[in-house]
Amino acid sequence: MTKDGIVVYYGLYEIAPYAAGIREFLIPFSTLRPYMKTKLAQ
Repeated sequence: MTKDGIVVYYGLYEIAPYAAGIREFLIPFSTLRPYMKTKLAQ
């Protein structure tokens, strides 16, 4: 988790070739807010 959202990391070869490196994707809290029960992101 970061201050902006949740970061998902994929290892080498999981979704891209080795040359692409470790892939990471940020899911912003603004996208997750409707699904959250607690007010972690305001």
